[in-house]
Amino acid sequence: MFQAASSGRLVPITLSTGGIDLNAYAVLAGDGTLRVSVINADASHDAAVSIAPGSTYTRALALSLTTPALDSTTGFLLGGAAVAADGTWSPAEFETVRASAGVYSISVPSGSAVVVGFGGSALGIGNSAGGKPQVAADSLASAYGQNLGFVARNAPPVSLPNTLAGVQATVTDATGVARPAPLTYVSPSQVNFEVPDGTASGLATVNIVGASGTVQVNAVAPGLYALGANSIAAATAARYPNGGGAPTPVAVFDCSSGTCVVSPIELDSQSTVYLPLYGTGLRNRSSLANVTCTAGDVSTPVQYAGAQPQYLGLDQVNVALPVTLRGAGTVNVELTVDGQLSNPVEIAIQ
Repeated sequence: MFQAASSGRLVPITLSTGGIDLNAYAVLAGDGTLRVSVINADASHDAAVSIAPGSTYTRALALSLTTPALDSTTGFLLGGAAVAADGTWSPAEFETVRASAGVYSISVPSGSAVVVGFGGSALGIGNSAGGKPQVAADSLASAYGQNLGFVARNAPPVSLPNTLAGVQATVTDATGVARPAPLTYVSPSQVNFEVPDGTASGLATVNIVGASGTVQVNAVAPGLYALGANSIAAATAARYPNGGGAPTPVAVFDCSSGTCVVSPIELDSQSTVYLPLYGTGLRNRSSLANVTCTAGDVSTPVQYAGAQPQYLGLDQVNVALPVTLRGAGTVNVELTVDGQLSNPVEIAIQ
């Protein structure tokens, strides 16, 4: 329960117990999500709890502690899931709490507890690589909001679930067809998901545990991944001798100091450096000829542009860095796919 309810600062709460041995605590997270933990320590009375969080909150989710009986030592669940012996746990389910005139009501059985999360109803949605407000079918997207779940969890990138830590997402496309969205990451303020295959172009509505928002779906929506808040290309590189022979890896960035910086890539006339860039939203390109890449003002030949074979939703573009870039320093790399421009990412050339 501390994992689910303790992220933030304690805020004052006015509590009226009606004679029941009841305690409650409120925590306000940095994103505005409010968590109220209610603990019914009374051995004889269930509690009908009413919470008035304020008019800024329009949605509530509850994570409950359940047990077969008050004196049970096994069989208790938190959010529909048991806590493992090593302390690992993810909720399997949570409940939507309804309101009347701004007051949310929930029952807390004797000897039990509940965490109620409050948030707004709006979602901001964009491309997970670069953040542009356009996505494509089979691409990776990110949704931002309040009270989207209770914990942060990642899914295995090779097998994406439709439910993760109790969270589910639905994408309803411009034709009205609703599809579940495979999830890659969930947290109270951010959910990353794959736009379902077959999603039609046009304005789509995304719903995540009662919060909703819209996003434009295009045939392609190229985005390139960068490192954290920096614009350094999340890329790899390899040097191939022009006369043949084994390639050698080339560093694109250096994060050994704890802060990532670009690593200058050396170019020469005896070898060619190939740069694989990673992104999303470009696999549905019309043809390879309609994919172009520039580094600074120099066109870089595109060898491949399509799905990255290991991870769902991830795309890859392989480009050759021409020797004419030698000495260019730090430059922006951008893709244009079927006329759609990606976000820029940085590399350095010496």
